[in-house]
Amino acid sequence: MSQQTVNIGSAPNSGDGDPARTAFTKCNLNFTELYNQIPVPLKLINQTGSFSQSIAGNSWVEKLIITPQIGTPSIMIGTTNGGNDILPTTLIGSFLPLLIQQYYQSGITLYFSITSGNANIRIDQIPNFF
Repeated sequence: MSQQTVNIGSAPNSGDGDPARTAFTKCNLNFTELYNQIPVPLKLINQTGSFSQSIAGNSWVEKLIITPQIGTPSIMIGTTNGGNDILPTTLIGSFLPLLIQQYYQSGITLYFSITSGNANIRIDQIPNFF
């Protein structure tokens, strides 16, 4: 949608601008479009072992943030079960977050493998991307 501009009229109280209902409808449409583009975080708390996470068909993944919680976990992330095309086996140490900022297509499933500890994973998605 293109931006909806409110017609404020030629002068105050001239009566030739948008009526209040029309003006606020345009405002609501503008805000709805903006809010639909805000990344929505998906938080996977205290994860360990092998697991997968599907991404909605109309969303794109903007970034992954992995924060170690227990131990010094080693993590691998791929687009196939057991794969490592997103992140080869990487040791995460000292509770420092690991940021992966890439875009991944909608409808994708991300596969995680975490060993030797636990980690929190945050997946930022852009909803309604299409």
